[in-house]
Amino acid sequence: MPNNQLQEFTCAISLGYFLFDFIWCIYFRTEGPVMLFHHVLSMVGNMYVLYYGSNGGEMLATLFGTEITNPLLQLRWFIRQNANLSSSFLATAVDVAFLVMFTIMRIIIATVLFYNYQTHPRPDTFAKVGSVSIYLIGWVFWIAVVRYAWRKYVLQSPRKFKRDTVKADLPASAIPPELVQKGADLARGDSTSLDDTGDSVVRSTETQNGLVHRSVAGTDGDRTGI
Repeated sequence: MPNNQLQEFTCAISLGYFLFDFIWCIYFRTEGPVMLFHHVLSMVGNMYVLYYGSNGGEMLATLFGTEITNPLLQLRWFIRQNANLSSSFLATAVDVAFLVMFTIMRIIIATVLFYNYQTHPRPDTFAKVGSVSIYLIGWVFWIAVVRYAWRKYVLQSPRKFKRDTVKADLPASAIPPELVQKGADLARGDSTSLDDTGDSVVRSTETQNGLVHRSVAGTDGDRTGI
């Protein structure tokens, strides 16, 4: 079926975007071979549609299904750049929404469309081969997303949740004063130990005028050395 003007315009814009982003990825070395192959495949598909004047409908459907998750992907990037939001509920909600939408569009719906497209007699061989390639790339991306989510929310979250729960449920008044002092000492690089008489000794390390000064305080007075 011949392309209409909207399909031609959309494919031309898409070709320009993928060409620019491909050059960017090559120059700054920001992406791996899978993403670069994805860009090459997208450019070839758009050029094919524009040159032969057909398959525009399938190309627009592919662009919509593969790029619909991009707003969430970009929002996730901006959230990760903000230290106050990178571990927030919003960050988790965006991650989950991205994974769910990616699964629906690139795996569930894409599988149904892929099967119908491959079994239909009208699409030519080049278009069918292209659909196989973009479909398999979708699975590669999806596996990478699932592995990331598994590591972040299944393997790491129980330990983090346990640490956060302990810190949240333990009021400051319940912490013994000696532990508070020890925590302050450790925060500034001090260490606490016992001397030969059993008294507490605090060893402090400070940097002054480029020299490292260590002081030792105990029951027998102060001793300072370098």
